[in-house]
Amino acid sequence: MDLEYLRALEETRRTESLLPQEAICKERSFQHFTQQLEGRMEDDWDAVIGICGEEGVGKTGLGIGTGMHICKSNSYDTFLREHVVYSAQYQEFYDKFQAIQPGQTLQIDEAINIAYKRFWNNELQSKFNQYLTKAREQRKCIFFCMPYFSDFDPYFRKHRIKFWIEVVSRGRAVVFVRDKVAGIEDPWHMKENEWLFRRHCGVKNIADRTLDDVLRGYRHYINYMFEFTFDDISDAVRKRYKELKKSVAEEYDRKETDRQQQEHPRGRPGRPRKVDECI
Repeated sequence: MDLEYLRALEETRRTESLLPQEAICKERSFQHFTQQLEGRMEDDWDAVIGICGEEGVGKTGLGIGTGMHICKSNSYDTFLREHVVYSAQYQEFYDKFQAIQPGQTLQIDEAINIAYKRFWNNELQSKFNQYLTKAREQRKCIFFCMPYFSDFDPYFRKHRIKFWIEVVSRGRAVVFVRDKVAGIEDPWHMKENEWLFRRHCGVKNIADRTLDDVLRGYRHYINYMFEFTFDDISDAVRKRYKELKKSVAEEYDRKETDRQQQEHPRGRPGRPRKVDECI
């Protein structure tokens, strides 16, 4: 047999022997989760968070519930108007980022318009980074909702996001934290974690995996912090959220069209700027 193959096999066996076969489940409460974020801002740090999970699993609901708790908001209508960015227009992000107070939250509901890796090499990306610098200075908590964590631009993922929350089912989420050791090529250990997941989740057909299988795999991640359960938002909040998502997007699209027409009164109006083109 090939000598290099034997050496690689021996190294794999040695590595596996050092790994725990059963990871510890660190179950925490929703209050513990929010206290972690509040404590970070009280210590003059920002909290840039990626909330991920498949469509319909409850990413938006988790962000809204967490934001209302941290902002101590008694009116869900006011919170939904002031602390959630609905449209793809830059101006909405700018207006609401400037308006929120230190220690408060802002949720980017469609983060794919801001931090998607295919849009990141934009000439105005430096302006977006300036706002994130202000988020640190002003102790603001920013939520970015994205279907897959790997869809975030690598630089943004490595240098900006502090916590990754994976919503695995309605009412249940797993929290991962960025490795802060200096000089690490990938502070999220994406390749190592993928191997660990497959190793401990079990070699199964994807369709046969249960929630317990997935959680067992995640608990072996190098970046695993804890997991928690949370309540879903009420039907009234969800209904108002959907109404605002439609009306606010239309409002900012109209403002952008008016701006373009003022800049090009005689010519063809320019294409409305999306957030990913202006930040």
